[in-house]
Amino acid sequence: MDPVETVNSFVAAINAHDLDALVNLMSEDHLFVDAFGESWQGRSTMRRAWKGYLEWFPDYTIVVEETFVNDDNVVMLGKASGTYAVEGQLPPENHWELPAAWKGVASDGQVSYWQVYADNQPVRDVMSSSS
Repeated sequence: MDPVETVNSFVAAINAHDLDALVNLMSEDHLFVDAFGESWQGRSTMRRAWKGYLEWFPDYTIVVEETFVNDDNVVMLGKASGTYAVEGQLPPENHWELPAAWKGVASDGQVSYWQVYADNQPVRDVMSSSS
């Protein structure tokens, strides 16, 4: 797979909430950087992180509107959305949608780097008002 196909598959695995597919697309030393600049490394670490995130937001979805490529670097612009779950329910008032960008670095069919760029304050506001 070329880098764009690999990153598109990564996004598809996120949208399908398919942890096995997502982890299989990560390099062993995969590095994830969130919108606050915090980073986590490694497949097993990221399996736990994604599992927890998808429990918080069981309908989390990425919509890619534009893609830019430079060698192994793929930048995607679009939006992310989800609903913060409370006791297994998805209250409509807990739904959020925001503009976002993602940078993926991919080679040999694996994503070695994934970074999210977004203003996550609306998500934090939903989470704090539901606590």
